Amino acid sequence: MLLPLVMGMEPEELVRLLLSLHPKFSDSTKKALIKHLAYGWDESTVCSTYDLRLGNFERSLETLNETNHKIELIKVIDSAHLSEKSETSLRLAS
Repeated sequence: MLLPLVMGMEPEELVRLLLSLHPKFSDSTKKALIKHLAYGWDESTVCSTYDLRLGNFERSLETLNETNHKIELIKVIDSAHLSEKSETSLRLAS
């Protein structure tokens, strides 16, 4: 089970990389998501600071979580694939 992004616990670099996959997010939404995920600002604070509606912010956060989830799944699939290839190579070499 993959966990969602956690307020104040994510490296800013990770958040910025995820945001780079969503160029349609406004600058204020991007800044709010960075403050929320990397620095622990609560949702109401970032929404009032960046003049965002809470519902819009929550949708953007959900989109970012979905993107992160897909990336994590890709990593799991890739790791399993590489492990399988490695085992096959070892069997062929024996």
